[in-house]
Formats: sequence, structure tokens, C-alpha cells
Amino acid sequence: DDDIIYLYKNLFPDDLSNEFFHRNKRRHPLWKSEAEYRGYITELGSGGRLEKKFNEFIDSITKGEFKDIPSFSIINETYIDKIKTELENASNVLKSGCTGLVKQSVENNIKGIKGRLAFCTKLKEFADVNSLNCDFVVLRADIFNSNFSKDYLKHTLIVFEDGEQENVFEIQQVCPVLQAAQEDGKMFYVFYRKNDDMRINGIRDFCESLFLNTVNAR
Repeated sequence: DDDIIYLYKNLFPDDLSNEFFHRNKRRHPLWKSEAEYRGYITELGSGGRLEKKFNEFIDSITKGEFKDIPSFSIINETYIDKIKTELENASNVLKSGCTGLVKQSVENNIKGIKGRLAFCTKLKEFADVNSLNCDFVVLRADIFNSNFSKDYLKHTLIVFEDGEQENVFEIQQVCPVLQAAQEDGKMFYVFYRKNDDMRINGIRDFCESLFLNTVNAR
């Protein structure tokens, strides 16, 4: 690991490595934990269709399934302009009278472009409201799954002494607080560049707007 850090720091420096090694240059997350993310975004979908669509969008954007987005995403005004140009070009192809599988492919592509554009536009609006530079990084993360969701742990036996006899129970019977459901959901973090002593306002409203506009655009 030390060798990798050395190479990263001395032979392959870039803006992101500078952020990693210099605390005063690091971006800050809009939400700092999975719990905060759940409070702001996951509850909006109530585990239904909207949340599924949003998870699919975030999963695709952070896995690099869009041809111009790597596993992490740097979103700035240059990238937003690029998406707008891509949407315009795709729309022109559709207007040219393409048919069959080509038309279906272009229509699906346009849906994906509109989803990305809605997501990025909301980030730009949030930056403008809070006097930030439109310069964000989006990173994917997996929803935490407790080991207590696994069958072999749920059926672990607990023994309680009762005089000369013993009472045996499964852990899921006596410790309901430790029970956990297995989830396949995805989450993400949004990192921004913080100005001196600034306070970010309206994160909850921003998340609601981001969530609804992104899924409705697709």
C-alpha cells in the first residue's frame, strides 16, 4: 500500500490525488452517512417503484454503464454542456425518421440522457443557491447489510439457566433489535468544494427535488 501511495503522490499527481493528500483541498459530502442518506432520499421512495428507478439510475451512473461516465463521476458545467449536446444530437437522429430497432435504441438512449441531465441540472441549481462552484464528485456505495440477516446467525441458540434446567431460544426470538433484512439497494455520496466557514442549507429539499426530477425524467 505504501508503494501505491508513493506512486500516486509523486509520479501520478492530479487534482483528485491533491484532494486526497491535502485536507484543506478535500471535498465534503452533502450527507455523511448511510443513515443520513436514508433520511433524505430512501424514505421518499418508500421502497417502491420510484426508489427502484432511482437506484437503477445511480447504479448505472456509478458502474460506468454510460459510455462517458467512469466508476466515479465528476459533474461540472462542462459535463452538463456535453450532455445537452448529446441530447440534441440524439433528438436530431430521432427526427430524421429512423425506424425499427434503431428508433427504439435511440429512444432508450434519450431516456438515459434526460435522466443524467435532470440529475446534473439539480446539482447545478443547488450550487447556484448556495454560492458553490458547480464541481461535484459522485461516488457509489452499497447499503450496509448486517450479518444478523444471515440464516445461520438468526438461528444461533442462546441458553438461559433456570435452576437445574436450561431454556434454549433462537437469537431472533430474544434479540429482535438485532434482526436485519437483506437489502439490495444502492446509495451514493455527493462531494462538493467547501468555501471558508460556509453553511449549506436546504439539503433535504434538494434531495427531494433531485429524487423526483431524476426518476420522472427517465
